[in-house]
Amino acid sequence: MRLAGTDAVTASVTVGTAADGLVLTAQSPGAWANNYWIAIKNSTLSPGRFRLQVLSVPPGATSYPVVESFENLSMLSPNPQGRYVSDVINNSSSIIDVTTVNGTTPPSDTPTPVPSSALPTPSSLLSATTKGVDGLALTPNSANFESALQPTIAAGSPITGLHLLDSVDLFNLLCVPGETAPATVGTLDAYCGVRRAFYIADTDQSVNSFALAQSKYGSGLGGLLSGAGNNTAFYFPWILAPDPLKQNAMGQFPPSGFVAGMFATTDANRGVWKAPAGTETALVGATGVTVPLNDAQNGVLNPVGLNCIRNFKV
Repeated sequence: MRLAGTDAVTASVTVGTAADGLVLTAQSPGAWANNYWIAIKNSTLSPGRFRLQVLSVPPGATSYPVVESFENLSMLSPNPQGRYVSDVINNSSSIIDVTTVNGTTPPSDTPTPVPSSALPTPSSLLSATTKGVDGLALTPNSANFESALQPTIAAGSPITGLHLLDSVDLFNLLCVPGETAPATVGTLDAYCGVRRAFYIADTDQSVNSFALAQSKYGSGLGGLLSGAGNNTAFYFPWILAPDPLKQNAMGQFPPSGFVAGMFATTDANRGVWKAPAGTETALVGATGVTVPLNDAQNGVLNPVGLNCIRNFKV
């Protein structure tokens, strides 16, 4: 699930005119959609039919690959061939939605773009009329992040955040990397209980020593979770791994994503009856842990509900 703040903007483009055309909208907010442009081609054999293509046009592109193409579309509904533009695109595209259809005349052709070192202009392709904007980055445990994760959904508004999982028939694992607020963790644990799923939770990044872990969590999960915790497992400590956003310098990452991968690998290779633990469960991509632990320390933290990630020399 992708979370976006209230200041994020969803890209959209008007194809044709407001009185006789389409409004296409990106399927989620953000600047990512500004790199997708639209091309239109009317049919010469079937008047009233047209092709709509979505092209990838990143900055500095010298070619514009077609990533989605929808043929034989019609502006008329109901359509005897089932090619009404809104029905086809909204049921098939993974990038755009048709939010408005006005008139019955297909949009005019866009000229065929000629690849060059410069970006195409709107005369070659249809770029976003309203540009997508990412908004401020969301940080786990902040008020903006919590609101995006558990939004209040009004009637007729888009479904976002955790509510997106309400329409998923079955999911097994849930991770919200870096989220450690006890109330939110308790809500996620309860949600997984209802959905018969399992929540892989992170401990606080600031707990960077065994002494701090023993002090904060030594009496049990009270400092981690508001609730029973029947559908949750906590992992400690955070993972060291190359950070691609910092030229692969070593960075600290919440363990839940690594652990989820190990859960899936163990289930696929051994079976769901095999516990995803032990020295054979190496975390791919990890180079170490932020808090090395020994057997005695492991023996203190495991009984209070912390699953410890360890380094073992081969």
